[in-house]
Amino acid sequence: MKKISRFLSLFIVISILLIPMSALAQDDEPVIIRMNTSTGKGTHYNPLWWIGTGSQWHTFPWLFPGLMFYNESNEMILHLATDMQVNEDSTVYTYTLPEDAVWTDGEPLTSADVKFSYELFSNPAIQDIGATFGLGTSIADAGIVGYDAYASGEADGIEGIETPDDHTVVFNLEQPNGVFPRITYIYVMPEHILGDVAIEDLESHPFMDNPNVSSGPLIFNQYVVDEYLEFDVWKDGWWPVTPQFDKIIFFQSDQEASMNRLETGEEDLHVYGNPTQSERFADNPEIESIIVPGVGVQGLHVNQRQEMMQDLRVRQGIAYALDQDVIIDFQTEGNTTEIDSGIYGPDWAVSPDLEGYDYDPDKARSLFEEAGWDFDNNVIRFLSGDPDNDLLALYVQGALSEIGVQVELVSTAGGSILDIYNSGDYELGGIGGGSLAADPSVAAGYFTCNSTWGAWDGYCNERVDELAAEGVTYSTIEERAPIYQEMSLILNQDLPWIFLYKFPVTFQKNVRLQGFVPSAGLDNITWNLPEWYIES
Repeated sequence: MKKISRFLSLFIVISILLIPMSALAQDDEPVIIRMNTSTGKGTHYNPLWWIGTGSQWHTFPWLFPGLMFYNESNEMILHLATDMQVNEDSTVYTYTLPEDAVWTDGEPLTSADVKFSYELFSNPAIQDIGATFGLGTSIADAGIVGYDAYASGEADGIEGIETPDDHTVVFNLEQPNGVFPRITYIYVMPEHILGDVAIEDLESHPFMDNPNVSSGPLIFNQYVVDEYLEFDVWKDGWWPVTPQFDKIIFFQSDQEASMNRLETGEEDLHVYGNPTQSERFADNPEIESIIVPGVGVQGLHVNQRQEMMQDLRVRQGIAYALDQDVIIDFQTEGNTTEIDSGIYGPDWAVSPDLEGYDYDPDKARSLFEEAGWDFDNNVIRFLSGDPDNDLLALYVQGALSEIGVQVELVSTAGGSILDIYNSGDYELGGIGGGSLAADPSVAAGYFTCNSTWGAWDGYCNERVDELAAEGVTYSTIEERAPIYQEMSLILNQDLPWIFLYKFPVTFQKNVRLQGFVPSAGLDNITWNLPEWYIES
């Protein structure tokens, strides 16, 4: 009997030991969130090579948080900063930094890092090493005191950015700017890593592709170009909300591959989709489809650096050759409305006198003829990530062929889209997403002469520049409305882009992903990422 008792006791002890070991083994399995993002990265994975693709928008805010960022409605909210104060005439903005903010290598994050970052992004010399001036353009338009002297090399720093102590940054503006907070999503970079690096040596610096010192809740792990980006969570970091997952992976792949992963449970969130994809998952209880009204744009950007695209009649001809209703139907199943200008929201900013480019192939053909189009030899090169499956690109090709205009679909896969844009070796390209309707000042930033897109598309209208500069000096709708309505009319008439429709934002997610709050724009899909978690 004693032997049996000892055996049972031993069995119970072993069982007790095994249970927690088994549970511990399960607990040791990392919790991973997986989603898709865009494939374009620029030349390097670093904010200095900023081109505004999803792979940048979705990740940089959690590596190098800026003072402010967007919420789900594309309104500006505090991000890195803990407080913002503005004087009565909107010429002085004061931001407070968290006292416990540090970089992942233990160095304190201070106001000096903020000032350094604004000056780094504002330095025109970064363009000489092949970097884009993307974020610098935003700073240039902000009207910070001393910016021009710094940008021209007459000063060593931007006088209007003051750092009275380690946790305070003050921006002094030359004139009122009611939308300055939208400038402050500029990513804050580590001065102690890059401060002593000469501009001409930046591109070869390891940090440009391995940003292994950061300040947000994510830590860069690896980037396999055109495949995935992988990040770990900084579990003992200072960020106010520590994500309740261990790792996040952003797949860079086409839509079909992303949806396949979603169906097999290898992905938790599918973005960049369209409402037509929802039907595919209608009978899958593990997949939830979400469609929200968007503030983004769907259109075609036109490269006027190519002589054949400089004639307004050519751009008008393209617009009349495309049936917006058909495009909206097959792209969104009717879940949006057409637009006819780059300023298409909010409603108060849109001119009531816009011309609608209603489908008229005969008029389209005649406009090309009036422009002296060589139908036998001229070929429009249309940039596409996947020419075989890009429905919009295929539709444009077919619609223009109906009026005798040749279109060649050119793949952008496997290379840097930034290099292609800089080269100018194309005529048309699709552009979708963004947050242009969140505020007209956002849209205006795409069409000014010195903007990144203005350089790529070769569009420059001095009146648009004047209106863009004037529009940000006011804060009330009554003052701003006539300015942006005039701009919306100019863009409607100039057609720097072929404007198609408001971009509805569609998500499909596995029901195990919780805490996700859908955004109205594609740029800020990860706006509340630290609050996401996997429900077991």
